[in-house]
Amino acid sequence: MKNLWYSAKINGIKEQDGKTIILLEIDGCHKDDILKYATDKGLNGEIRFNDSRIRTPEQNKKFHATIGDIAYYTGYPPDYTKEFFKYWFCAENNIESFSTSEATVELMRELINFVIEFCIEHDIPLTETAIERTDDISKYLYYCIKHEKCCCCSQRALVYTLPDKTKISLCSVHYDQAKTKGLAEFQKLQHVYGITYIG
Repeated sequence: MKNLWYSAKINGIKEQDGKTIILLEIDGCHKDDILKYATDKGLNGEIRFNDSRIRTPEQNKKFHATIGDIAYYTGYPPDYTKEFFKYWFCAENNIESFSTSEATVELMRELINFVIEFCIEHDIPLTETAIERTDDISKYLYYCIKHEKCCCCSQRALVYTLPDKTKISLCSVHYDQAKTKGLAEFQKLQHVYGITYIG
């Protein structure tokens, strides 16, 4: 079953019993579309708040460093590689072309996600680990599971189900490390964690 992604508008927010309660309005999404993802454990999802600030210098650095690594690996010039990925990203998302210098934080995050997934899927070597390049750890962990790559080193991996029913993708070396150190210590050391995954 594919993931269900919809844009939503927040119509209400309040604090209750130490929790934040949010009322969402979702266009084009019916109750049955959501309930089919429920299990006997309930219904889990992810909420992301769009950030309309102009992209950060750190995002710009991560994007251009990753484009540089792809260009070096493929032999294409960096400027061509950058424009190619921007064009591809816009076509995939049905949006107008844009300048990265004027992109919002949210748009730049999605562009970095797009490029990082390409590197994970096609084994593009990076001068830093992919987890250091990502601007979105949860999405990065999702891609690692999707493409069966270790979330710590990007090597071929197996997907493991953790005691809390979340999933994580680890190679044999990092799986053994997690067993030796204990899961909590390993997650803290590697800055990774299990996520809810519906493939």
